[in-house]
Formats: sequence, C-alpha cells, structure tokens
Amino acid sequence: MASKRALSDDSSDDSSDDSPDDYVIRPKRSRKGKDPQIDRFQTFAGDLQTAVNRALLNQNRVYRRAAILSIQFDNVDFPVDRQRDELLDVLRRIYGFHTETYIINTVHTNYIQAGRDLTTRLTDFKNKYQTSGPDPPGALLVYYYTGHAGLRGSRLDIFGRMNSQRNVVGPYLSWQDVAHAMTEPFEGSDQYLTIMDCCDSAAAHVGKAEIELIGATSWHAAAEGDLKWSFTLALTIQLRKANGKNTSAAQLVSAIMHDARKEHMNHAMPMHRLSKDQRPSVIFCKAGPSPTPSPRSTPPINSAEVLIEVRVEDESSVPNINEWRGWLARNIPPEVARVEIRTDSVLVFVVLPFELWCYLPARPGYRFNSHLPPVSMRLSGPEPLARSTPPPSQPPPDRKENVPFRGD
Repeated sequence: MASKRALSDDSSDDSSDDSPDDYVIRPKRSRKGKDPQIDRFQTFAGDLQTAVNRALLNQNRVYRRAAILSIQFDNVDFPVDRQRDELLDVLRRIYGFHTETYIINTVHTNYIQAGRDLTTRLTDFKNKYQTSGPDPPGALLVYYYTGHAGLRGSRLDIFGRMNSQRNVVGPYLSWQDVAHAMTEPFEGSDQYLTIMDCCDSAAAHVGKAEIELIGATSWHAAAEGDLKWSFTLALTIQLRKANGKNTSAAQLVSAIMHDARKEHMNHAMPMHRLSKDQRPSVIFCKAGPSPTPSPRSTPPINSAEVLIEVRVEDESSVPNINEWRGWLARNIPPEVARVEIRTDSVLVFVVLPFELWCYLPARPGYRFNSHLPPVSMRLSGPEPLARSTPPPSQPPPDRKENVPFRGD
C-alpha cells in the first residue's frame, strides 16, 4: 500500500551479513574495458528456455490448497482496509484462497512483544496450511504486508505511523527478524510468496531470502503516496483480468509495469525477486482439494518488454533467421511469450518479456539496454531477424532509462 519513506538510510544499525551486493538487490554496474561475452549463442538459448520454464505457465502446476495472511499495524495512518479487502475478496472468490488477517497491536505491547506475537502468528499460519509430504500437489502460502517501511542500514523496518518530524510512532519491527518464521523448515512441494506494498520492499528478505518476493518498489525507493496508484490495487486489477487462469507472479508484475507505461503513469516501479532455491515462479490458479491442471492457453495479461544485448564470442554460433524461427516454434510458441531478435555480428539485440529477463542468469554477456513502450505506442522501424509473433515496431534505444530491479 502507499506509504512514505521513513528512517535514515545511514543508520548505524547495519549488518555485514545482509549486504545488498551479496544478494543482488541492485544490478551490478557494467565493467569498463573489453565488453564481456558468452561463448556461444546456444548458451543464451538454453538460458532462455530455462527462464520460460521458471517464469511462465506450467500446465501441470496445481495446489491442493492456497492461503494468504494479510499483515498490518493497528495504527497505520492511511486507509488500507478497503483495498486490502478487495484483494482478499478476489483471491477468495476467484482463486479459492483461504484468507486471514493479522493486525499488529501497538497499544498494549512494545516492539519486542509485538515481534514475538507476529512470529507466532506466522508460524501458526504456516503450520495450518502447509502440506506434510514431498509429493505434489502441495500448498501455496502467501504473506502480504501493507503499511509503512523504511531502511535501517540494509535491514527493513515496518511500522504503522510517523509524526510530523518523521519519527516512528509506536513499535516498529525488523522484517528480517520475523521472516524466518514464514518458511522454516522449507521443504516438500509447497510454494511460498511474499507481497510487500511498502517503501523499499525489495529489501524484505535480505540475508534470509528463501522465498519469492514481489513488491511495490525497488531498493531505496518510495511507494506511491496516492492510493489510486497503489501496488495492491494494481495487483488486484491484474488478478481480476486473469479471472482464475493460471498466471505466474512474475507475469503479474510484468503486467503491472506494462499497464503503467501504457497509461503514462509516473509512479514507482514494482519489483520481483526470485526464490533462492531456483523454484519456478508461484502460479496463481484455482486451488482446491482435487485440483485439475489448466490447459496452456494465451496468457490473459500483457507483459512489459525490455531490450537486452547479448554479446557472443563465437560469431558462427548466432543462428540465421530460419534456425531462430524454428527454435522459437519448438520451444517458445507465440501463445506463451513473444521474443524477437536482431543481430549485428557478435552483438545480438533481443526483445523479450520482463519476466524472462528476471529469470535469466547474471552472465557478463547479458546487458540491459532499455524499457520498451507498449506495442501500440512504438514508432516504425526495421524488421527483426526473427520473432515468435508478429513484430512490434522498433523503438529507438534509450540508455538513460533505469535498469529494472531483478533479484537472483
């Protein structure tokens, strides 16, 4: 939910174990000198196939049950209840989720007791809905926080209210101190997701990152102060559009970015952080005691797109147009994702959905070039070398654009 920035980024309470550089909170800067490369273009093709498998629809992905726990403070100083209830209603009615809400008490408790109480509630929720065996279908457990948050060193504190001097009113909690209760022990076929609608949400699992994370903002960024552009509302809209069709968390974030750029909304960029154990992205689907797989179909939502550069050492490994079209037809059919390629010797330009960029490994030969506007807003340009669907027009590259947040 929308919130204001809080707490000082230069606080002395820092932790060397939670360095953002260790957990790829921000993309690393390109090195000077000779441009880094990958050995062969087939390396990229393999990485792209793995990204498709992890980020996009899996027709066999089902959950025996799904549940979400909403968390907020009782003294939060902006109206979060209505949008929270709308999100929970969509998940309950359309997707068959069990929905629960936990309100952190700030009146009769201090921060130590508030942290203990929240840890107990998280543990009880996990024990209630997780499955006991390793065999699928497992359960999907979602933790959703809405309210204020701010960085203290590299740690994320959550709280409900600030005064006019930007001091926290009431108890605040270190998210990292309670996050371990969400997943431990982390085993079996269950999947977990954290949704953070707050400032600096990308820092939510620094140092204890086990599970997938989507949120309103990247590192050192403020969430929207206007509720009509809140991350919670944008997420609810996309889930309604999907209307129960299998849609990954990665696709939802990409769709939010796509619609924001289409409407020229100048608000915070949402983020997506991968789980550490390389699990595929969480799928929002209709859960139940006897779930049946949904057939693969056209994705119900649009994806934001990015232009990336792939530099290869072996020029002869770059496929010609017929080879690339054949590979796309066999491995990434157009109803799953649209991928384009343009080539100039050892430098290959690739247009692909944002969610696939997130799941590409951080190889030196891959470089972000620019965000692309929605297809309907693009200028005319050259025909791509190959594509998996009819091509959009080529936009002019803009290297001044921000590199999107991605977590590995």
